[in-house]
Amino acid sequence: MSSFEMLEPMTRDRPLKSIGLLLVENFCLIAFAAVTEPLRLANQLAGRTLYSWQTLTLSGRSVKASNGIEVTPGGAALDGIPLDLLLLCGGGGGQYKVDPECLRWLQSQASRGVHLGALEAGSWILADAGLLDG
Repeated sequence: MSSFEMLEPMTRDRPLKSIGLLLVENFCLIAFAAVTEPLRLANQLAGRTLYSWQTLTLSGRSVKASNGIEVTPGGAALDGIPLDLLLLCGGGGGQYKVDPECLRWLQSQASRGVHLGALEAGSWILADAGLLDG
């Protein structure tokens, strides 16, 4: 057995398997790649799927990264895809505009026990949703 077969990514109480990356308009593409490439490489080195991830937007429509590259997501966040971890991919510079529906959806994910994280200005969006209090 290789040492990679013993790997089992864990959160506090369960394996981390399904990751959603919620892309907002003007998200930072390099931060997105810095998250997804290590996951891909971990799967490749292990010779099996340790992590799975899906790109999401709230509506399922494509969004543009801060460098102008348009990205078509794999799904819509509002479709109820079960997640273990949600990473909110925001843009740099603290400039963002968030639909109140997105804030409500983020709050619902937190109440379901989904682990939340953020890249770039995504942390400001989590704060607006009241999810960084305390």
